[in-house]
Amino acid sequence: MQQGIALLQVLLISAVLSLLGLFITKTARQQVAISTSFDARAQAVVENYDAEATLLFGLLTESKSPTRPFSQDLSIVTEHWNFYGKPFQYKENTIVTLQDIRGLLSISYPSEQRWMRVLTKQGLNDYDAQRLLSRIKDWQDVDLVSRYMQPELNNKNGIIQAWSELAHLGIPNSIREYLALNATFYRGATFNPMTAPDSLISKLYDAPLVEQIIKMRNSRELTPDLFSSYTGVQESMSLLLYPSNNYKITLESEVGGARVRRTLYYLLEPSSSKPVNLVASEG
Repeated sequence: MQQGIALLQVLLISAVLSLLGLFITKTARQQVAISTSFDARAQAVVENYDAEATLLFGLLTESKSPTRPFSQDLSIVTEHWNFYGKPFQYKENTIVTLQDIRGLLSISYPSEQRWMRVLTKQGLNDYDAQRLLSRIKDWQDVDLVSRYMQPELNNKNGIIQAWSELAHLGIPNSIREYLALNATFYRGATFNPMTAPDSLISKLYDAPLVEQIIKMRNSRELTPDLFSSYTGVQESMSLLLYPSNNYKITLESEVGGARVRRTLYYLLEPSSSKPVNLVASEG
């Protein structure tokens, strides 16, 4: 009888130890998984900030001409970069999108000719496009009279600072999503069509010309002179064909399933005592 009880105790103790061993093993695996996840996240952050620092150094020190030879010191950036928002690889785990803000539509100083062309190609008729453009202008101007000589129903009396403000103006979602990618409230009146995203270029010019511009731009053959000869546009106070020092930079790094994505808006002044100015950030 006592031998049976002792055997039962041994079996119970063995079962408890087995369960304890399983619990410890499971906990250890969870801790290893958590530690690996933290390591991957930390590595993704490091690589994301490394790409940012290298890119900013290049923007401050390198020529932005598409036809200039690549820098041997910064070939990891200059061999691949562009200023019209086409993603490019930086090292193994990071994708960079670099957009010259001068190449985006200005929502603060909207050019009626460009905006009308874009909005009508987005599906609006002339009347609706003009009304939408007027609402954007009325929202920002300092008076209380609309462009139709009626009291303004909605107004801010200040520049737009977030895309969510467009919801107050009754702008369709499809238009708002397009503007979020192709317009900006950080730019002044000067525009650079050479650095406009493909989705904006395709609205500003006719299809055969767009195809030629994109092809030559991707092969780094497009110069300001060629662009002017193809499109007929000439540089002026409101139109320049060279990248600015204002940039929208999106950096996305992924290591072991951990992702870090940031969008940064920079004003660069290479010759000033404070050459790097972060205007805004997302993510």
